[in-house]
Amino acid sequence: MFRRLTFRAALCSAVVLGLLAGPTGLAGPAVSEAHIIGSPGVIVARGFFVLVTFTDAKCSVSASHGFTATAKGSGGAHVSLHVHIDPFEKFGTYPLDQGRSGGPILKTFISYTDSHHVDFASNFIPPYPVDSLGEIDFGDGGRQIGVGFHPMFNSSGSDAVIVTGVMACHYPRKKTKH
Repeated sequence: MFRRLTFRAALCSAVVLGLLAGPTGLAGPAVSEAHIIGSPGVIVARGFFVLVTFTDAKCSVSASHGFTATAKGSGGAHVSLHVHIDPFEKFGTYPLDQGRSGGPILKTFISYTDSHHVDFASNFIPPYPVDSLGEIDFGDGGRQIGVGFHPMFNSSGSDAVIVTGVMACHYPRKKTKH
């Protein structure tokens, strides 16, 4: 299952990078197919430059809030990635839709907050009509989560990032009765 998720992430990345790549002037490690296939983790990128990689998330499932996953940046970076699925039925595949002007409020989405506290989300409405591609997919009984979405805009529509890859999900331990 992990191999299928990794392939999906790589395929989504290839499409995403082909559509959004361009000169950016940003410094950072370059995105390559080998990077995505060889390294588990969800990357956030701008063009061909990786901004951050998330490898683990704290995940939970509840009847009232659906599924949530929260990943924090490594090395003290104040960045985060959130995944929300509502309603949540099972560990399967969930398509991600981009926000539409006048459309319904989307309760299944992913969001990323950068080090400058700027939020990017799959359900933000883009400033112009744009084709989007994205989904959330689970593997290994919910212990792996694959996410991918492009282009993921900030709330003003002035900037966008790419989110794609697979990370581990860690759930709270069940309390035992004594």
